[in-house]
Amino acid sequence: MPSSPSRYAIHDNTFTTGADADKTAVGIFLQDDSAKPWIQANISHNTIKTQAAGNEGISVKTANGTTISGNIISGTAGSDAIGLEGASHSSVTGNNVSGFKPDASIGRAQIYLDSGTADARVACLGTSDSVLDKGTGNTMTGCHS
Repeated sequence: MPSSPSRYAIHDNTFTTGADADKTAVGIFLQDDSAKPWIQANISHNTIKTQAAGNEGISVKTANGTTISGNIISGTAGSDAIGLEGASHSSVTGNNVSGFKPDASIGRAQIYLDSGTADARVACLGTSDSVLDKGTGNTMTGCHS
């Protein structure tokens, strides 16, 4: 194991997910070891377009303290624009997700916080931005539930 956390700065990129509806694709995907989380990430100012059912713009799993800000995520029939799963103490602020239309049959929202996500802060850019919060101790500002 490393002696200190790994720091990632993922910024100013353009990503387009695959158009194959039989495969799940994610624009940016981070997954850390839940027993020893070492990733400290700042994901900012990226443009992501999803193209098929089940696609996600940004997916973060079991990472602590991730900052996701100023990204533009668009597309239709995806599962979520930004998804946090088992992520704690993260910040999702000022992202433009208004052009992302989640697939209603999947039952998610533009921003999704699963039941393992705790103490996250979400500040929506638009009041029509939807958040599905299944976690604990999370704070939403300017969002539609």
